[in-house]
Amino acid sequence: MKKQNTIKNNLTKGQKLTFLLLGLFVIIAIFYSVVTLISRAGKIRTDIYFAPYSAEVTLNGTKIKNKSTSYITPGNYELEVKFDHFESIKKQVTIDNDHNKLLGTLSASDDEGKTYLEKHKMEFTEVEGRVGVYLNEEGLRTKEKYPILNHLPFNSSLYSISYDYEEEGSRPVINIKSKDIYLDAAINKLKTYGKDDDLTAYKIFFSGNNNPYLAPVASTASNPQVFINESYPSGENSKLVSEGQEIGEYYVTTIQEYNFDQDLLLAHYRIVLKKQGNTWQIVEYPQPYLTTHNMPGVPKEVIIAGNQL
Repeated sequence: MKKQNTIKNNLTKGQKLTFLLLGLFVIIAIFYSVVTLISRAGKIRTDIYFAPYSAEVTLNGTKIKNKSTSYITPGNYELEVKFDHFESIKKQVTIDNDHNKLLGTLSASDDEGKTYLEKHKMEFTEVEGRVGVYLNEEGLRTKEKYPILNHLPFNSSLYSISYDYEEEGSRPVINIKSKDIYLDAAINKLKTYGKDDDLTAYKIFFSGNNNPYLAPVASTASNPQVFINESYPSGENSKLVSEGQEIGEYYVTTIQEYNFDQDLLLAHYRIVLKKQGNTWQIVEYPQPYLTTHNMPGVPKEVIIAGNQL
């Protein structure tokens, strides 16, 4: 203690002031760091870049700084970007861990805007570069989240499998276009491509085929296969109902038609029945492939079992 007092007494006033200021700086720095961490808690680090950089950017009417990085509470917002002599942007956006960049360029609306654009062309070039990088990163993230997209679109002379989106940020919708004669091949291709994905969670739309099982006839049969045969009496084609699987109160199997004119077996359609007293009821209508979308409320194990038939 005596040695510490000696050192303290030997310090000049300037040195004491320096140590005091240094201590205050450390305290302020710690305080600022704590306040910053608290203010950013639960928020998403978001890049905001719109060209021209002089454009005003607002989220739900609150102005945020352009050409900057802000910390924003995750959620849905109305984004508006405007600048004189340029077309405004106004749209709904979502801020979350997967959508943490607000980027874009305004289009000149008159000659003054075009002149301004030419003078600030580097701003537009920089933002377009950022957009390109972001879209590439977004594409990689999307394909990692939805592995089937690594293989799509697929096109052949017999059928095609593609995808699109019903709305921004939603799970992709798979579209299969095929005649009935090639539909089984398309389903097998889809299964091969989607072996590392949960295809039953997607909406899958079919076009080009003629689903013959949209209008069943009433039946009260207790045997599920008899029930199906009575519900869909044979017309010009012969119908083959496979031996199915009963899972709890459900029964799942496939129906396939044989076309006499062309001597061809057509596509398999998967049908799900649910026990109703001493008989059955058809759950939705038969589909080439079962998903939670086209068979809502049906247990996942029933859907999986049906797709394995």
